Formats: sequence, structure tokens, C-alpha cells
Amino acid sequence: MAARDKGDNFVTTENPLPTMRSRGQSNQPKCHPIHWILPLATCGYVPSVFGLGPLLDKDSFARYYLFVYSGVLLLLLIPVYIVAVVWLTRRRLKKGNNTIVLTLFQILPLIPLVIWLFFVLTFNGSPA
Repeated sequence: MAARDKGDNFVTTENPLPTMRSRGQSNQPKCHPIHWILPLATCGYVPSVFGLGPLLDKDSFARYYLFVYSGVLLLLLIPVYIVAVVWLTRRRLKKGNNTIVLTLFQILPLIPLVIWLFFVLTFNGSPA
């Protein structure tokens, strides 16, 4: 900080209060956007199946096939998603920028997928 004394000379003084970092600043390196995009795409799977349903022909078995094949596809996609999340988490742990919020954000989209898989495998809870 610069100030003038009575003789119009510049006098530099140090700030007596230490500067504080804001909560927005961090020493951690930023994550690649795939860490955030992958869970968002996963959250959109079940709503996209519901969105495709009304677009299909009402008189055919197309809606039934959509229902069944969406569950069959989940039998493949859930393990692939789990492997991808474990790999991304391991990478973040090595870099030192893993946070609990990001880890939970990647794990929580599994809940609707598993529920949808349960509905498909049990035909929506039907005893038949």
C-alpha cells in the first residue's frame, strides 16, 4: 500500500491484516467436465424412456418392447457406469481433487436406474 507523508514522498506500508481467501478459491486442480457430464447423462436415461413411450404407436407392441429393452439395456449400462465412476474416482484420488459432493453426485444417479431395472425385471411388480 502506498501513502504520502507530509513531505510528498511515497511511503510504502504493508497491510497489517492478512488477506483471506474466499471460499470460491481452491488449491485443488479442476476436474475434467466428464466428471459432471456422465452423471447428468445417466439421470436422463429414465426420463427419456418415459418421453419415448407416448411417441410410439398405441396399437402395436412397440411400448412393451421399449419397456423390456430399456431394462435389458440397463443390464449392460449399469456395470459400465459403475466401472466408469470407479475409474474417474480413482483418477481424482491420484490427482488429489476428489470431493464428497462430486462422488455423491456420481453415485446417486444409480438409484433411479436400479429402481427402473427392478420394475422391468418384475414387470412393474406384477406377480405374473
